[in-house]
Order: sequence, then C-alpha cells, then structure tokens
Amino acid sequence: MEQKLHKQLSSYDINLFTEGLKRHLNIDFTEYANAFLRFRIMKFIDKWGIKDIETLLLRLRSNTSLLERFVLFMSVETTEMFRDPGFWRVFQKRVIHDSLSKKDSTINVLVPFITSDDELFTLLVLFEKNGLLEKSYIVATSPFEVNIKRTKSYSFTEKQVALANENYKRFAQNMDVHLWDYFIKTENNGYVFRDDLLDKVNFVVTDIVSNNFASVDRNFDLILFRNRMIYFNLNLQNRVLEHLFYHLETKGFLVIGFKENISSFIFLDRLKKVDKKEKIFIKIK
Repeated sequence: MEQKLHKQLSSYDINLFTEGLKRHLNIDFTEYANAFLRFRIMKFIDKWGIKDIETLLLRLRSNTSLLERFVLFMSVETTEMFRDPGFWRVFQKRVIHDSLSKKDSTINVLVPFITSDDELFTLLVLFEKNGLLEKSYIVATSPFEVNIKRTKSYSFTEKQVALANENYKRFAQNMDVHLWDYFIKTENNGYVFRDDLLDKVNFVVTDIVSNNFASVDRNFDLILFRNRMIYFNLNLQNRVLEHLFYHLETKGFLVIGFKENISSFIFLDRLKKVDKKEKIFIKIK
C-alpha cells in the first residue's frame, strides 16, 4: 500500500485535479465548494493509501473500478428516511394536503442529484400514503449512473430501517406506526426498498446544469432539492437554481431546505415563501 498523503491540499492542487477530471474523464467537480472537495479528496486518498493527488488522478484514469468508488465517495450518501420529521410534517400539510392533493391532472415531480436516496424514498412513502402515487410522474436524476444504480439497489441495515421507523413515528406523532412493510429483507439480512414503489420513478442520467437536461420534456409541480447545494460554490448554486426555476411550473413548489441560502438568486422576487424556516417556495410568476 502506498504512503498516505499528509500535506494539506491547496486550492491550486484542487483546481488542477478537478480540471484534470473534467478534461480526461468528463467528470465535473470544478464548481463544488473547495472545503468540501478538500475534505472528501483527502479522506479518499488516505483511505486508499495513495501517495499524492497526481497519483490519484493517474489511477482514476486507468482503473474503472476505483473511479466508480471515487464518484460514489464524492456523492455523499443520504439514507436516513424522514430525517427532520418537522420538515416532513410541514411538507405534508402545505405541499401535499393544501395543494397537490387537489390537483386533477398529473403531478410532475423532480428529485435531482440523487445519491442513495432518503428524500426519494420518503417522498414515495408519503405519496403512496396520500393516494398521489398513481397520478404522479416522478423523475429522479443524477449526473452519475453509479448513483442511480446505488439508489435502485441500496441495501439498508436493520439499524437504518429502525432509525427510519423512529423518524417516522416522530413525523406522525404516533408511536404505534412503522415503515417495516416498505422494506423487503434480503438473504444477507439487509433490507431493500419495495420495487413496486421504485418502479414508479423515471431515473435519468443527466446533469441539471448541462444542455442534456433539456431532454426532460416537462416542467414540474414539485422540485425536491433539499440541502444539496451546500456542496456547491456560489456560481454553481445560482446556475442550478436558474435551471430548476425554468423547469418549475407557475404555482409549482421548490423545496431547498433550511441549510441553504438563496438570497443572491436573480429570480428570488418570482418566488414566494410557503414556509420560511424550511425554505419551501412557490413560483408566482
């Protein structure tokens, strides 16, 4: 095993590395936040005993398996269903009950940049329980096919399912409810999410800031993109928001989460806050 990297990565190192990834492997992390990149890259280098960042780039170019592991590592897993139960209570009341449940036509939903993916699984549970699943068209996207594969086949541990159940009880404010019937136990004692619900999702490999996103042939009544932009720099955050805004129907909901700050977004005046704390917006024009 090669010697671990002990020096701190400079911004210059990170820029050279991300430009190399983009140029040689068509993987674009160039506008992710430097603090996020520095932390994740150094953890990956240490984990795999790689000598330096130059060696990492060479190995990624020649080793498809390592490249796949790197992409998965850089795509932070989100597997805690019903995380932030208070948010999901607000979402069910203000978005589902007060609006989407009253819609007669198809409900178009976008969940971009999936990684594993707790938000998508939670959404499917709520739509199924509220009778919306059969009249919904749900699109989940990622720039990386490995993330879509991971989401479709993700194996939950018993501890993760138990945590999801505890979150769900807090969401429902009822200690007698559970989510066990949404999981199938596997031969290796893991749990997978029900296929009949995942089959309702249209998975698309695309980057929402690329021209390829134009191939998604509809606008959306709901875009669920909660607490994902914290990994982007300001320029990328605004470009992502602009693309999402253009694909949002008038009176459609944009959910970005309490960790995000969109005060610099150029179309902020065309969004109205539905819930200030949870940062749920509706497009008004």
